Amino acid sequence: MNLPEMFKEIKFDLGAPLTPFQQLMGCLPPASSTLVPPLYRKLMLDPESPIIQFYPEDFEVDMNGKRNPWEGVNILPFIDGKLLKDTIAEQCPPEKLSETERKRNKLGVNYVFTFDLTCTDTVPSVMPQIGLPDISNCNSVVSTFKEPLESGSSFMPKLIPGTQIPYPGYPSLNVLPIQSYELTEIKLNCFGSASKYPTMVIKLHEMPELPPLEALAQNVLGKSVFVNWPMMHEARVVALSNSKGEIRVGKEKKPKVRMFNQIESDRWAADSQLMFERYFVGNGMPGAGGVQIGDINLRIKVLPLQGMKTNFNTGATKKLFGTTEADIPLQLALWQAPAPDPRFVERGPMTLQDRFAVNSNVVLTKGKYRGCSGIVVGVVDAKTVGVKVQIIPPELPFGLAIAQSVQESIISSSDAARILKIHPGLLGKITGSLLFEPGRYDLGLNLKSPDGLCVVGYTRKKPEKASTSQKTAWSAGDSVLIAGSDKAEEEEQERVIWEYTPKAIRLVNAYRQKFPQLFNAIVNKPNERRYDAKDCFGPNGDAWLPVIREWLNNIETAKMPRTPVSTDCMSHEAVAAVERAADVRTLALKKRGYPKETMLKVPGSAIYREGMIGATDVLQASDYNKNEAPELGDRIVNFCASGIPFGARG
Repeated sequence: MNLPEMFKEIKFDLGAPLTPFQQLMGCLPPASSTLVPPLYRKLMLDPESPIIQFYPEDFEVDMNGKRNPWEGVNILPFIDGKLLKDTIAEQCPPEKLSETERKRNKLGVNYVFTFDLTCTDTVPSVMPQIGLPDISNCNSVVSTFKEPLESGSSFMPKLIPGTQIPYPGYPSLNVLPIQSYELTEIKLNCFGSASKYPTMVIKLHEMPELPPLEALAQNVLGKSVFVNWPMMHEARVVALSNSKGEIRVGKEKKPKVRMFNQIESDRWAADSQLMFERYFVGNGMPGAGGVQIGDINLRIKVLPLQGMKTNFNTGATKKLFGTTEADIPLQLALWQAPAPDPRFVERGPMTLQDRFAVNSNVVLTKGKYRGCSGIVVGVVDAKTVGVKVQIIPPELPFGLAIAQSVQESIISSSDAARILKIHPGLLGKITGSLLFEPGRYDLGLNLKSPDGLCVVGYTRKKPEKASTSQKTAWSAGDSVLIAGSDKAEEEEQERVIWEYTPKAIRLVNAYRQKFPQLFNAIVNKPNERRYDAKDCFGPNGDAWLPVIREWLNNIETAKMPRTPVSTDCMSHEAVAAVERAADVRTLALKKRGYPKETMLKVPGSAIYREGMIGATDVLQASDYNKNEAPELGDRIVNFCASGIPFGARG
């Protein structure tokens, strides 16, 4: 097949985008008609409008087993683009619009933003009134973009000039030794089901004969490899194994050999076979499968790179590897980076001048004025920096006190069922997901879910018994896990013991009073996974399903977010109380003339500069918080959360 010649025969007519008002008319419902000018508005509301059929008042919502109303698919008529544009051209001519409306409806210019280290412009803040600062030393150049294609152009199957493949951080099929590829049916595991379609299968070259395990370990242990194909993520080798035994890095970095017994050897072979099958037919996760890796004779265990760690005394950076091991076939590891990533290059000590440029925004991290913001005015000596600080006096932990005093009542599931005078199993079903046919209507309150989601203020997981040892902050483990990681492959589903608030009990009771027949139906058939509407509500049972669903769509929890049970959250009443107390304190400080500006000499190790931590850097709880766990109501200062002004207090 001559693809280039075939592509030349495919011609495109260059169109034009819809104007802003045309676009809005194509996607807004009638209830939002106030967002378009009055001329356009009547086309959405007037029964005599030529396009009124595009804006039905009543339409079907296909829930398809979804739990929340916003997850459903609205069944709306397709919009005829030509009819829409012709009607607007006839009834909404530009000359009848105001000057402001014509500006709103004008097609703009496409801009290209290019990174350029030589550009050091200051970009004015777009919203200084909410605290967004100017962007100083902005390394971006802005230019206009003109569409290069014209009508009659054919498809051009080529890369843009200057494209680099592979590129750091981006995947490529070409970095592993591929022997062949074939489009064939392998019944790929797609979300737990065998795919009916063919899969492009890549076959790797066979591994060459390798030296004995002991000899290989000397050259492999402690070295960096690149794994997690095709993304190719750096990791450090900590162990090497075959069916006979394992050698890993021991104390003082000396190899530690452990020979397998027969049971361990059989398990190693079984695990290797399972790995082979997962790489071939997948494990149900997107992107898995389709790789024929050949026989697995050697496996390595690695610790994935988490990012770069900065020494805040010197400014030096070094690689930080994780603690969760990943078990990977040797043939899926590369010994050199296919595209070295400059973001992961270790750096030596820096001078204070390089670390803290004049006019840099900083926050003090130690001492009397910890958490106060400032601006660098210069470097005093080899150890200290001159900072103009906005001083706020130390405060009592009022937020912590309020969070501990304003707490909701919590009731166990057995006590909640006793109060409602229903069986605990019925309470569990009603507050979870409850599917009815036909139409897969979910008529549960969805205050909890099997995968560990709750509604704050209504349900929560029963807390574990408090430990006598000090709780450390953010101790969940590695943030970067790769294919083969223990946690990524084998995360056990924890059984959750649920607790309820009085608000949840009142909601269940209101549901029972509104639709007692639904509760009676579940009592009569407590073990059903799905219920039939006619069995539960009689011959006209189908008609009850949308009625009950409509009621559920309008209760107070319908639009509340579902939150992981691991979340520790203040009640709405406590949040409001903290806000009031903070406002009172802010007003009192303002009357006393705070914040007050003063000049301080501050050690470089006691300053955090805006932008000091990048996207690939690791900032640990132990860096600035003595590794103490945060508590609800603690005062915090923002360092690097995106979308929040630097130094903002909360």
